[in-house]
Amino acid sequence: EVNFPIENLRLVKCGGDGIEIHKAAPNSPQITNLYVETPTGNPLTGDASLLYALGHNITLTAPNGGVYLASGTLTADRFHFRNLSCPYIVRTEISINAKQLGFDAQTRFEFERNGGLNIGVYSETKVQAEGVVFTGRGADLRQGMWRGVIVNSHVVGRESYFRKCLFDAGGGGNEKGNLVLYDVDGLEVSDSQFSRSAGYGIVLIASSIRELSPNRFTENGQGDKKSEKR
Repeated sequence: EVNFPIENLRLVKCGGDGIEIHKAAPNSPQITNLYVETPTGNPLTGDASLLYALGHNITLTAPNGGVYLASGTLTADRFHFRNLSCPYIVRTEISINAKQLGFDAQTRFEFERNGGLNIGVYSETKVQAEGVVFTGRGADLRQGMWRGVIVNSHVVGRESYFRKCLFDAGGGGNEKGNLVLYDVDGLEVSDSQFSRSAGYGIVLIASSIRELSPNRFTENGQGDKKSEKR
């Protein structure tokens, strides 16, 4: 567990992973002025809660890795995914609940087979994502490589959006969608690309979206959109 600050740490040419963190909390001491360089591994790895501890001036260099998140739940008043110049690699489905959930532009998520994001499961969550990439892990992208982004009923649709995002190679979960909405009304999904889902680009379950500018759909196994009632 992160129970003391880590400052001014430089790890160069790591033979494998850089730092492994099993547990952190929203009020954990911060990691600041960190530089990790690893030619073959992941600069950071562990439970998703490790993200609570990331402070300022984080520089990660990893041509073959990223911030590897094995599992976990993120719950906070505010949570923001920063673009750390390497991807967030997600092994299993991560649950995120935050009154305000944001992403830097060009933030990239790469998901392994059972990976996905499950947003707004337990508490009110507002999502603001623009220019974010959600895709499979690997050079040979194809349909159904990961589960999908699931947006649940606690997401405040009218105050949330996905703009100019890419959803690629997902649809491997039960819902068969790159983006799946459960009981969400009026979520804005605009000017985004939905590609190579095993099922549909977007699945709406008792839900609706606002498209303020057209979305694009290519190579989805069963169609562009699916809408169904409970």
